Amino acid sequence: TQRVVRLAVEHGVGRLVVASHATVYGALADNPYFMTEDYPPRVGQMVPAMQDLVTADLLATSAMWQHPGLSIVVLRPVHALGPTSRGVLASTLHRGWFPTILGYDPMVQVIHELDVARAFALALSPPSGQALKGAFNVTGPGEVPLSVVLREAGVRGRAVPEIAFRLLRGRFGVPDAMAGAVDFLKHPCLVDGARFVEATGFQPEHGLRETLASMRH
Repeated sequence: TQRVVRLAVEHGVGRLVVASHATVYGALADNPYFMTEDYPPRVGQMVPAMQDLVTADLLATSAMWQHPGLSIVVLRPVHALGPTSRGVLASTLHRGWFPTILGYDPMVQVIHELDVARAFALALSPPSGQALKGAFNVTGPGEVPLSVVLREAGVRGRAVPEIAFRLLRGRFGVPDAMAGAVDFLKHPCLVDGARFVEATGFQPEHGLRETLASMRH
């Protein structure tokens, strides 16, 4: 991230859009229900493997103050779904079955992959007269329980005790990355996307049912 920022400054680039993710905040039991961009990224505390995401995000946001002549935009979209999406949630859904934690059904926010592309296009070329700069959460058509995500995506859920889930890491189709992020299957990680909407007028074109159905095989 630092190198990209340095090269952008050296070559006179006017705008730099950095891809982050809403999971940067982490899924902790004491999270507020909807986190704004001012909430600290804490996922590194719970998932050390995601610390690189936090570091890149923080480096980009700090560079905004170090290089005021460069308009830096950090986008933090929620889980993208669609035929070509390969995030942890989408990749696990593509497997056709989804391990969950017995006794938990957290709320989840999703957005269609084409709407994510539109959000980045808006960030690169904001509406006339808009001075877009800073970190922005990007949300989709709403939030639903994980069980609804699985049902509407046509994916079979399989609930297991938490201790068993951790033991299944890397086995029986449970990806290492997912096993390391077990708290995301217990607690919500919901964000407020109002700032990006107010700055750009962004509205997702794909509804919740359509977004979830895009994962059906």
